Amino acid sequence: MEEKINIRQFKLMNGEEIIALVSSKEPKAYIVERPFVIRSNIIGGIAILPWFPFSGQKIFKISNNHILHLVEIDDDLKTEYIRLAAHHMKPKLVGVAQQNH
Repeated sequence: MEEKINIRQFKLMNGEEIIALVSSKEPKAYIVERPFVIRSNIIGGIAILPWFPFSGQKIFKISNNHILHLVEIDDDLKTEYIRLAAHHMKPKLVGVAQQNH
């Protein structure tokens, strides 16, 4: 089933690389869901982080003139992307102290 899911890696003109589920293609843009940015870490590996970590927005439009290149990602990375996207869908309480009465 995962091989049918259209998950792509985008290399953007500003140098960013993101991985996202492509929900549709418009004539001048891609509509993507749950994008993650790819960052190099100091030990030579990569980190995959939410593209807009402080936003609840899940759907974004990326204009074709901002895309340098895009490719379909490998099945192993699709599995990891799906795991990350499912994890980040859960609501989070940030900095909220619970009180016991």
